[in-house]
Amino acid sequence: MKKTGYIFSLLLVFSTFSCKEPIRVASFEDLEQYTILDYIIENEERFSSFLSILEVGELDITLGSYNPYGQDYTLFLPDNEAVDKFISTSNLVSSLDDILNNPEIAREFCRYHVVNLGVHSGNFPFGAFPEPTLSSDLLTVSFIITSDSSYYKINNQAVV
Repeated sequence: MKKTGYIFSLLLVFSTFSCKEPIRVASFEDLEQYTILDYIIENEERFSSFLSILEVGELDITLGSYNPYGQDYTLFLPDNEAVDKFISTSNLVSSLDDILNNPEIAREFCRYHVVNLGVHSGNFPFGAFPEPTLSSDLLTVSFIITSDSSYYKINNQAVV
């Protein structure tokens, strides 16, 4: 009888510990993503001009979220030097302030740099992209090979 009582108490102890619910910690790790906007903000010193244009053109929120079509976005991100080069050759604007003071130009400028499709540089198509930019322009890709390097060029103008 003593043995049965001992076994019963052991079963009671084990069942008490084994039936406890594990402590669950709420987390949303599966939703944590690194967006295009996160990258630009993290490297703001290099991309501050384009970030300002994105904000005025109201495309920053889009690049900070996820494409509803599940295809991501491809951004041809101009650094400050590229924005300055555009301004120096443009007939529309003569300074960054000209772009920032005209939301329509800012919107068009930043939409021209975004394709509504996620494409990694290693998968760039030769010729035209299958999707137009958000400004409805088609971008063409060429692959340039020199004696010491190779690179992509968009619309025969911008080096990627």
